[in-house]
Amino acid sequence: MTLRIENLKVGYRHRTVLEGLSPRPVAPATLVGVIGRNGAGKSTLLKTIAGLLPGQGLVHFGDRPLDATQRARTLGYLPQSLPQPSSLLAYETVYSACRAAHGGLDKEQLEQNMESVFSRLGIRELALRRLDQLSGGQRQMIGLAQVLVRQPRLLLLDEPTSALDLHWQLNVLQCVQQFSRELGTLSLVAIHDINLALRFCDELWVLAGGGLLAQGPARDLLTPAVLRTAYGVEARVERCSLGLPMVLCDSAMPAYQP
Repeated sequence: MTLRIENLKVGYRHRTVLEGLSPRPVAPATLVGVIGRNGAGKSTLLKTIAGLLPGQGLVHFGDRPLDATQRARTLGYLPQSLPQPSSLLAYETVYSACRAAHGGLDKEQLEQNMESVFSRLGIRELALRRLDQLSGGQRQMIGLAQVLVRQPRLLLLDEPTSALDLHWQLNVLQCVQQFSRELGTLSLVAIHDINLALRFCDELWVLAGGGLLAQGPARDLLTPAVLRTAYGVEARVERCSLGLPMVLCDSAMPAYQP
């Protein structure tokens, strides 16, 4: 199903964060990286699509508005906050979260989904460990498993690699990329690491100045001018030995105000 957003206005109380947001519709099986400086509205946008913040404008998924019923059936959302330490086993945490959000999934199918997700994420050894015995990065992986095991059609991930080392950053984004392509899931990932976004995302949304500065194919979109406007840096895009694009920052602009 296609995601269509038109003239979206979002914010907190009397402070508008994004206004007039109308990106081009996004097709299924697309991994979109939502990038921009701190405070640009990445988390706010995902929370609004997830129904956690009110917004004005149109958000359609498929041929109908994205309402509470459709969100419960089709949407998976991972916030920045980590699952809290508790005496629950990681397996129990994922199982109970999925049953609560997706009551129509039978036990056998749920257990198959869990086995697949734990294996793909490389966290099978964590399944029978208590959450209060896990590191922050490990709990972040369990939080991602809670979302993926439901096999949502629309996936919203807010900084899913923030607590992870290099190995797990690559592992998570590879898994999300495969998940999106194999199941036809449309995924929006708010991410700070531009080079990870360039490597794994099909498309980028660059937020700046209270709106959408740029949208397009990840490997073509970023230019020195876009990076200057979005981040206040003098930067360039080069190619590594594998032919992959990389952003190299040369300096911060002195007059830049975050």
